[in-house]
Amino acid sequence: MAWLWMCCRPCQVCWARCTDKQEKKYAHVEYNILKEAPLTTMQKLNQVVQMQETANVFLPHSVPKASCITSAAVNSGEACVQFSLYYDIQRCALDVQLIEVYNLPDIGGKCNSKVYVLLSSIKLERWIESMVSSNSQNPVFNQTFEFHGVLLSELKDMFIAFQIHHYSSNNSSNIHGVAKMLLKDADIYGACTTLGITLGQKIKQDPSKNKGDALLVITYKENHILEGSVMKATNLSRNTLPDPYVQIEMFYKNQHQDEWKTSVKNRTTTPVYNEPFQFDISGADINDVSLRITVYNHHKIRSSTVIGRVVLGHASHTESGRDHWMHMVQQCGQPVSYWHMLTADLTM
Repeated sequence: MAWLWMCCRPCQVCWARCTDKQEKKYAHVEYNILKEAPLTTMQKLNQVVQMQETANVFLPHSVPKASCITSAAVNSGEACVQFSLYYDIQRCALDVQLIEVYNLPDIGGKCNSKVYVLLSSIKLERWIESMVSSNSQNPVFNQTFEFHGVLLSELKDMFIAFQIHHYSSNNSSNIHGVAKMLLKDADIYGACTTLGITLGQKIKQDPSKNKGDALLVITYKENHILEGSVMKATNLSRNTLPDPYVQIEMFYKNQHQDEWKTSVKNRTTTPVYNEPFQFDISGADINDVSLRITVYNHHKIRSSTVIGRVVLGHASHTESGRDHWMHMVQQCGQPVSYWHMLTADLTM
């Protein structure tokens, strides 16, 4: 009996693996596309999407990253940045892994470096800043950033840029240079890429505007109750790891009415909250109501400092803030979720 049990268990596994052969076939083909063909255009990605629609299967959540090989640019002494990109179809997100910057010029004295990563198109401008890497002409970062809400159809019209800053001993900031490339020419399945830095160049967009991203869910109910949840935040702007919490304030015709706070999450730039809130707006016109969402860095001794902010509703200055509110009102009773870019704008 023991011999039969040992024999039958592998057979059961083999039988399970052979079921639904059509789905396994498409999944196998998809993986081979990812593994064998380095992408320089969007054609392979579109081919995978078509197979997904036909076979109703999904890409693996993560694809093995290609090992980074030191390029000729690094060996030649040229200033360059090394990174990898991975587009996740399920999350509609582009993950950017910033690995290392090589051969920065010697400016004398202590050199602390930071990189601002820009994802941009005609309609979109998103900045994320790295941690500071201390005192090196070849600073190592090994940080991964997430750009959410990026549609597949938008990638071919986008470019990614890395603006490298250095900080002197008195904390003054200067720009080393910029590395930039079009995403239609990029490998977006995790292969390591090395891109030359144009020293002395600066991107015209202001990287200080983007302070991170927050995922919010809001619901407007027929009994004039406004419900919502602060789900999480990512890529919070920082020089050191913050202790973030979120405050939500309700305004009616720009007059403060009520407020609510989440718990504090310790030492993280990607806090997860999943904490619900509720406001009673009886007697108020929903079209004159606004929510101001502020992410703070909690300090035990001194006052908390603002990391970033976004406004939803009547007083919003952003397209996402107005659209989120409009869709919430139109879909009364249904939760509506949006990612929002946090900014340093402190006005209502």
